[in-house]
Amino acid sequence: MPLDYRALTALRHSALALDIYTWLAHRLCRINQPSGVMLSWQNLREQFGQEYADNRDFKREFKDVLRQVTVVYPTARICRS
Repeated sequence: MPLDYRALTALRHSALALDIYTWLAHRLCRINQPSGVMLSWQNLREQFGQEYADNRDFKREFKDVLRQVTVVYPTARICRS
């Protein structure tokens, strides 16, 4: 999946936002199951948030950044819980 350079430019203020955007762009086009794939917060923290001492801090930051990413990647089909 080619990356949208407008999205990369919009997210350049945050390494986490760039990581999440590129990860979603790479991963979402490869999911073939109609029900999608469920990821745990632990999985996400292992991949994106090892430097966070508190799980709550990571979850709060990830959700905030994910909202920013979905603004520039509105076709990303994700379910938030």
